[in-house]
Amino acid sequence: MANINYLKIKDQIFSGNNIFINGDFMVTTTSQKTHKAEEKKIAAIFKLNYTRNTFFVEQIKILEQSRLNAVIKELLKERTYSLNEIFEYIQQNLPFYDENILTDTSNLFCEQLEEKLVTNNNIQINNCEEGTINISKRKSNEISINYQIDFDEYQITNIVISDKDIQSEINKKISEIQTNEFNFIEIVSSIIYYIPEGE
Repeated sequence: MANINYLKIKDQIFSGNNIFINGDFMVTTTSQKTHKAEEKKIAAIFKLNYTRNTFFVEQIKILEQSRLNAVIKELLKERTYSLNEIFEYIQQNLPFYDENILTDTSNLFCEQLEEKLVTNNNIQINNCEEGTINISKRKSNEISINYQIDFDEYQITNIVISDKDIQSEINKKISEIQTNEFNFIEIVSSIIYYIPEGE
């Protein structure tokens, strides 16, 4: 996984509460060839707003990362993010978009899903690979519910749940939801945690 060590600031301009920054993310990655740690620069431009002793991101552009830039732009439309929150998001998601950092993203996706579900001892990820997730959830000492979720480009293509009542309810809910790159983990988690009314 890419690790952002720090942001090296090259230029900064202050205008009232706004700050314009031109800098480089100093990122440590593991070489696919030598398997050794390497440091690389990723150029970025920020527009920040300083409010309540916190830097909030208004705009950001990362050089040669058009897909990641597009996703962050949509995120910033939904709510305000601090500079630290955006750093964390970039660190978690940069490998999904930068082929020079990591070409196989399936492990990263599975790690993120596992982190989301790991706090529940009744849930076990049996298989997770590109395009398919297989999960078991213990309902009682004798009953488990199995989930197989197939997806392509963050769109759920098929769901098979061993409890048909839950499957019927999930199918209705999924038909009303548009999954994408930044809500997919949340949607999958919601499916696994779903409990029908009355249970």
